[in-house]
Amino acid sequence: MGQATLTQNQRPKELARWANSQWAEEYELGRWFVLLWVMAQTPEKVPTDFWNQQLAIGKTLQANLSNRSPRYEITEIILENGLKPVVVFLTQLQKESDDHDILSQLSKHLKSATKRISLL
Repeated sequence: MGQATLTQNQRPKELARWANSQWAEEYELGRWFVLLWVMAQTPEKVPTDFWNQQLAIGKTLQANLSNRSPRYEITEIILENGLKPVVVFLTQLQKESDDHDILSQLSKHLKSATKRISLL
């Protein structure tokens, strides 16, 4: 249900304004981090193709933020401390989709990265 809510095409009007602003990538990153955090904690086995799809999303977000001009300090922090480690975890999950240690590390990283970013 959480995945469906976070990936639906029609967003509530109050949230749509963020999706159409200069902060659209940050908005999508936040939604995506929540989705990953929830899925990393699910007790059920997650299909490998789910992690493959998430890795593609992560690489797209990484490319979009990396190509941003001008690059703000917050963008660098998001890339280095938030997004790049997530891409590494997702790469590992492609091979071991049910590795509880990797899932636990991903969950902890997402929680701390979100907190760190929100304090900027």
